Amino acid sequence: MPKKTRRQKVLSKERRIKFLLKQTPQQDEILKEKVVGTTKIDPVTSDVSYFTSDLKRSLFFIAIVITLEIIVYFGTINRYSNN
Repeated sequence: MPKKTRRQKVLSKERRIKFLLKQTPQQDEILKEKVVGTTKIDPVTSDVSYFTSDLKRSLFFIAIVITLEIIVYFGTINRYSNN
């Protein structure tokens, strides 16, 4: 699909502006009610909760990998010590 030309971009922007200007006050009230009805999430709290859950998950997987490396290391020592 070819890229939009400058003229097409200007025309689409004008159409979008006309559409926004055509909105009736009733539609604006409905949109405001929908926005007010939604709950607001504190971005700082949600970032901290994601960070802590990601940190716990990462530490869990790191511990599993290190444990497996130790098991493989001690499992291969017995093979080479008999020579």
